[in-house]
Amino acid sequence: MQSGNEKLISVYENEKGDDGPYSLVAVRLRVQLGQIKSMGETWAALDSAFQSCRCVYSGTVDPIKKGMCNGPVPTKGLVGFLSGNFSENTWRDEYLCVNAIVHGPVEKRGRVPNGWTFKGSGAWAEWPVGDMGPNQPYYFSNNEFSLVATVSIHEVPKESSGPIPFIGVRMNDTSSSVFFGLSYTHDKKWRFTLPNDNSDDSDYYEDNNNWQPNKTHQLILQMNTNEWYVYFDGMQVYDGYYMGSLFDEHRILHFYFGAENKEGSESSYVTVSNVLLYKRIFFCNEISLLNASKFPIPNPCEETRTVPESPPKPHVTVEATPVNRNEEHPGSHAALGDGDSVGQNASPNNVLAPEAPAPSIAVSSAEPEGAAAAGGAKPFTENEKETPPVLAAQATSPEGEEASQERVEETAQEV
Repeated sequence: MQSGNEKLISVYENEKGDDGPYSLVAVRLRVQLGQIKSMGETWAALDSAFQSCRCVYSGTVDPIKKGMCNGPVPTKGLVGFLSGNFSENTWRDEYLCVNAIVHGPVEKRGRVPNGWTFKGSGAWAEWPVGDMGPNQPYYFSNNEFSLVATVSIHEVPKESSGPIPFIGVRMNDTSSSVFFGLSYTHDKKWRFTLPNDNSDDSDYYEDNNNWQPNKTHQLILQMNTNEWYVYFDGMQVYDGYYMGSLFDEHRILHFYFGAENKEGSESSYVTVSNVLLYKRIFFCNEISLLNASKFPIPNPCEETRTVPESPPKPHVTVEATPVNRNEEHPGSHAALGDGDSVGQNASPNNVLAPEAPAPSIAVSSAEPEGAAAAGGAKPFTENEKETPPVLAAQATSPEGEEASQERVEETAQEV
């Protein structure tokens, strides 16, 4: 990239046919440079919102109103976030990178303000890693990652049923075997599944830290170069080694949420929301910080309360007051600024999906100042050439600026 001229040139490999020779191609990425800048601004806005979990500037993301968090969230190494941005069977990444795919019949899956509810076998979601072709933004997951999810289990499985798959990782071998799986049982316990190095069978481990129906929990799966860690509501419930030789021939295919198509999982009834992906593992104090930040999931079984109708108000005649329509009021578009949009008619604040109805669970936290962001941003992918919206330039904390600059540089190098 040349300073002043702002030119971005990419050099990449090009294969001619399936078995053809490779060649190097240089392409000037003038349009993509604008997209990279726009994505960097989006990342900076989200990082700033997460670090304080409050609306810092008028017109920017209001994370509490959006149900994204209930307290500060670490942003170092944060690369993906699945929350309230949906499109048919697509769960869109708020960081405009890799979208998750939702599977199952419509009657078995439903949207909640910040995630999805899956009911029965075959209702689940996958977050691609290795099945993205030659361009794999999440390839780092084969070495180290942390996956954080806010969850709720709405129904206790039948005693006759086996462990119900919930969250895990699959490999790209011929049978798409489970590299690590977390399941729950009828006696409200967790089961951990790891691959056997001699066959496709799995060894099972059980922990006594119980889950509770319709209670909001947080699960964290962490992997480094030779070990797995699982945290449940801030407490470590599992750690164990895996065979590094598994990566000699295979790589991670995807992360999964829900019961997939396992037989005996018809009693599965869960909600998964606010999923975060990091390219590193956490320190102990960060685990506690994340657990304190989880936003409650509403109980789908609660009956909607009816609000009594208010008595009619007495009629009062008020003299009309003239209004200067050229005056810029605090809530007007002129006062807030029109901003720019790239590739679509959207406000600069359209980072997340349109605000969903508030959940029935009351949250005891003061509402921050500032308006919540409206609308939704469609991420830029290789197959979708639409450019994400440009956010208004805004100040961020030093951590947010460093994390955003690091992502912009990494993205430019990958392109």
